[in-house]
Amino acid sequence: MARQHSPHILLLGHAAVATTVATVGTLTVVQGDTVPTMHESLLAASSASEDLPPGISGLRASVEPVTPDPEPFDPAALVKAVGFEHARAEREARAREAAAERARCEADRTGFGAVKPWVAQAGGLLRCEFDIATVGGVAQRATASDHPRGLAMDFKADRATGDALADCALDNMRALSVKYVIWRQRINYGDGWEPMEDRGSATGNHMGHVHISFDSRPSGADPASC
Repeated sequence: MARQHSPHILLLGHAAVATTVATVGTLTVVQGDTVPTMHESLLAASSASEDLPPGISGLRASVEPVTPDPEPFDPAALVKAVGFEHARAEREARAREAAAERARCEADRTGFGAVKPWVAQAGGLLRCEFDIATVGGVAQRATASDHPRGLAMDFKADRATGDALADCALDNMRALSVKYVIWRQRINYGDGWEPMEDRGSATGNHMGHVHISFDSRPSGADPASC
């Protein structure tokens, strides 16, 4: 019985050769023409012209990189972002300016005289917090007073401002080393207002200024906040 032969491809490394295989399955390699490998075929297909068979064209499309479409430009979003950034910068600038102004205000000791350091610190805080234009510190008095010793301050104020300033001083007695507050013919040691005797004048009765006397030494407590 004559043997029938059929052509097959045997891949060897980067190339393949034409072979003849017996029908019984015995593989016989014979010299023949070389055939491109799969890798070489893909490279050739990727550089070929567009007029390619459908299968190869799809394969080429699958291996070539795809450039994504650019994001559409939105001018409204850009304007909004710039507006937000501008508003943030303005807020920060105002905050810096306010902090600098507050520092300059508290450093101003006009009218204080040689008061004690903790009295000057408390006086600066209260004067700037309530925008007090006129203050009095060290001064002589005809009667017993903490003013000559640098342990008292007066803050000229209208009714509403004086009420708020007095409340702030009383709420922060320990932090500000406050001993007592006199305002509108009343005195408060921290446990409520008490009426005072009539001293014969609006100034003597503290109708137009808040008087604050301070302890003889600082408390060392946390800073006050009104």
